Amino acid sequence: MAVTMKEIARIAGVSQQAVSAAFNMKGTTKLSEERRQRILQIAKNLNYTPNSAAQRLKGGATKMIGVFGVSYVSVLQQSLLLDFSLILDKKGYSLITCYGRSEKAAARAVNEMIAKGIDGLIITTVENPLDNSTVPAIPHVFCPPGRAPKFDITVDRFSGAFEATEKLIAQGCRKFGFMLPAVSNISVQPDCEKREGVEAALRLHGLTLPDEAVIEIREYCGMASEMIHQIQKLKLDAILCSNDYVGSCLVSLLLRNGIRVPEDIKVTGFDGLLICDLCPVPLATVIQPNQLLAQKAVEILLERIQHKTVKDPPRGISLKPYFYPSVSAGFENSRLENINFISDTYSTLELNWNLNKTP
Repeated sequence: MAVTMKEIARIAGVSQQAVSAAFNMKGTTKLSEERRQRILQIAKNLNYTPNSAAQRLKGGATKMIGVFGVSYVSVLQQSLLLDFSLILDKKGYSLITCYGRSEKAAARAVNEMIAKGIDGLIITTVENPLDNSTVPAIPHVFCPPGRAPKFDITVDRFSGAFEATEKLIAQGCRKFGFMLPAVSNISVQPDCEKREGVEAALRLHGLTLPDEAVIEIREYCGMASEMIHQIQKLKLDAILCSNDYVGSCLVSLLLRNGIRVPEDIKVTGFDGLLICDLCPVPLATVIQPNQLLAQKAVEILLERIQHKTVKDPPRGISLKPYFYPSVSAGFENSRLENINFISDTYSTLELNWNLNKTP
């Protein structure tokens, strides 16, 4: 039989109203913190789960946060979702997710989450579904994967690519290429920011990124030999890749064609995935600060939930990623001397270092 508030109240020697107040945490109750903690501990010992529907009907918090985003598509997004989950769990919140590709599907998905009683919403897509007039206002935080109107917090991919280019210029590189999967889809908008960062750093040093040195993988239709021919024709000595999968594939392709990395050409990725350390030549990359983004996004959202704010001015916070030097770019990497899988393996370098307690 499911544990009820009545049973918890009997064991704690308090009224059901006191038990309800212990879970609601509205700040208006006269319940002492000591008694509240005792009630919560009893509930925990009995594996009691508050009824979110009942909480919602009473106007109380359900302690549920929604995330609208394509968490199953990108490894980086999956990592971000785990960061959100770990942070929210420490604050007593559970997390549910949804996604809708079209505007109509997005509105329906968000409406369904709101109907389930979420207290707030984290949005990680390029567009904000709450801009749709059919979606009710709710406390939320907008964290798009790139520049977008009225964003709260995002990662400054321009500065990350700028820094990586500066590092390679310092290594003596002068003929740069930029490799990406495709440029015609809005979902790869962050790649445009990365290219702009590369070009800005090159201009600062009197260098350029010719159009023919922007290598769009889609144009080669899998014909790797033609891609290698183009790289050799341009005599490139450095290639920045738009993500770590592209970077990893490029390193393997170059090696198979007798081109040495980093001696003949230096390569960097972007994102900070764990695969960088597992490449045949460990890949330098730009680490996106997912953990910091998740922490700040949760802080903003909980503040808005507390104040019941649904139309707060956008914060416009841009977080700087950071360069991770490694062998493919001609740097030593002391971290490679350790196998950092003490408890498990995780998708990004940051998560692996954090959850395996690596210094």
